[in-house]
Amino acid sequence: MKKVEPTADSPGGGPWVKVQPMHLGSMGVAYHFDGPPVWIERAKLANAGDDTPAWSRFPLGLQGAADPANGFPLILPRGQLDALEAEDKATDDQKVTWWHVAFSTADGKNAWGWVCEKNHPGTKWERPWAWPGFETVDATGIQIADAFRRNLVITGAANWKEQKEFEPSLAAVNNTALLLKLEQTVAKLDTGDGKNKGGKVTARAIQSAMRVPSLAQALSHIILRYESEWGGSMSRWNSITPLMRNARDNWLRELERIKKLQWWDDVKGKVAGFPASPTVLHIHPVALVANFTRTSGKITVDMLRKIFPDASDENLKTIAKELNSRLVDYKLNSRLRLSHFFAQIRQEAGSSLNTSENLNYRASVLLQKFSYFSRHPQEAELYGRTTSHSAQPEAIANRAYAHKIGNGSVESGEGWKYRGRGLKQLTGKSNYQGFQSFYLSLWPTDNKNFMETPDLVVEMCYAVRSAVYFWISNRLPEVADKGSSDGIVDEITAVINLHTDSYGDRRKNFHAIWNLGLFSDIVQ
Repeated sequence: MKKVEPTADSPGGGPWVKVQPMHLGSMGVAYHFDGPPVWIERAKLANAGDDTPAWSRFPLGLQGAADPANGFPLILPRGQLDALEAEDKATDDQKVTWWHVAFSTADGKNAWGWVCEKNHPGTKWERPWAWPGFETVDATGIQIADAFRRNLVITGAANWKEQKEFEPSLAAVNNTALLLKLEQTVAKLDTGDGKNKGGKVTARAIQSAMRVPSLAQALSHIILRYESEWGGSMSRWNSITPLMRNARDNWLRELERIKKLQWWDDVKGKVAGFPASPTVLHIHPVALVANFTRTSGKITVDMLRKIFPDASDENLKTIAKELNSRLVDYKLNSRLRLSHFFAQIRQEAGSSLNTSENLNYRASVLLQKFSYFSRHPQEAELYGRTTSHSAQPEAIANRAYAHKIGNGSVESGEGWKYRGRGLKQLTGKSNYQGFQSFYLSLWPTDNKNFMETPDLVVEMCYAVRSAVYFWISNRLPEVADKGSSDGIVDEITAVINLHTDSYGDRRKNFHAIWNLGLFSDIVQ
């Protein structure tokens, strides 16, 4: 009989633990060492035996690493690394800390890998005043009219004659340092559909890149030198007027607005040290603040456990990891927003985080809950749960949701195909279509087809993302920002499920979360 015990020098946390294998002596009384110490997964410590996988050395190493290479410079504050969940941090037998981090590969794919704090090739520690990752780019050579002509050509808005006429403008802009830098970044964007082949720089491509953390970081670290719109001659703006076509009237009003916003000439010479020229360096405000501030709080498994006591650790970890990496993008970057968000999920998915609709209804409930069955009571008795037979979920869904929420007839089977899934119970063909259309705008490197494979939404990662879609597309963050009153909770509930009988329960959920102060440190 064998057992293992953690060694004295084993780290107290992390995915792996250093143990000493032991076997029971011949007298059946004392245990004796059985070979040298080994490393095993911490999750298998309690039931470790002869068949438990083990490593003679710490499982992570700098030689022969299997993780893919990072394709972009990645700047990670020490505070952000130390705030990672326990399973994403490890300490080896040399007391060196390792962190499991997300990054983008050279071809734009999302990936995860381990990085250590000492002697890791290609990495180094920097002080904030070193401005790690920042790069100054001079854009003063780009004329606004040339940039506008280029935009008309690459977006297909220029006719054949203009395409030829605008070629000099296209070349002038494309050969600048700014466009070359943007092309390098946008070329890493993997849309999965081949539409970004060659890294064409468009407003849409930049917008998509800003939703990929590593690409967004690269873009936000560009310090751009150009003439501020708060000063300078209006002639550069007037040069666009002949190109405005049907938007000319709106553009003329915009010119008036730009002129009113110009204050540079009123200030220069009156404030010591203020530059006389409006051609200055511009830095992304979020990147500036992030370079010096400590990382704000993170959602943890322990926080979520207080809301979902019956959920698995794996699901809670997935939720925390998915949200923590994109709190700002998901508009969940405050205590108020998170409290409202999870109060509704608690009601929709329950304490165990069920991501698939439960259609195990009694016949009597079908009569009350769905208009189809109130019109066809004999079918409620036929398909609903009774003392003599079980419920038939597929038949129930196809009838309850027929000709609703974009679904076809009972025979189409779309009621069942597009039944409720996800943390906000995404239901109905039109809602799945909405999620599909929205998806690549926020997750451009993960090309999934939820119309063909709706069961994907049951998986926790996509269950979370479907809830984020509903949250953003229905402008619920703006409602949540109004406050913590019952009326605000009810307003959000009405958007999610207008005719539900659970308004009171959702209010209780919110106040329980709010009063616990679970997300008090979440401010980004």
